[in-house]
Amino acid sequence: MKKILSFICVLFFFAAVQAQTPTPVNNSDQQIYKEVEVLATFPGGLAEMHKFFGTKATIGKFGQPGTEVHFKIEFIVEKDGTITDIKLVEDGSEVSKELYDEYVKVIKEMPKWEAAKIGGTVVRSLYTLPINIKFQEELKIKKQK
Repeated sequence: MKKILSFICVLFFFAAVQAQTPTPVNNSDQQIYKEVEVLATFPGGLAEMHKFFGTKATIGKFGQPGTEVHFKIEFIVEKDGTITDIKLVEDGSEVSKELYDEYVKVIKEMPKWEAAKIGGTVVRSLYTLPINIKFQEELKIKKQK
């Protein structure tokens, strides 16, 4: 029987950008906030984001079974929900350029998010997406006799 999956990758996403006081990253008319009252959210929440990455990303080819990779990607969620300024912010020197590029490709394909809010007003916000991947052994399905 065909290989159904070459690698299973376990992804954990955590968003830690919530606080009481807004903190702008810059002082222009287009401020980008690190801390907001209502976080920017992927349509349907984190579970839907997991599904989205699971169907769009082909990351199994970027790691050896038994290895783990940890890094963070930061991006801006604009007032209209589009994603801009995607960048790698933490690299434990274990993430390959190819793996990072695959994540950037998938992030660029994301649907529009619900933008962050402060005091009921939609704002631009900085979103940090921690990524932890554990590459596992290849699965094979045995044909029953």
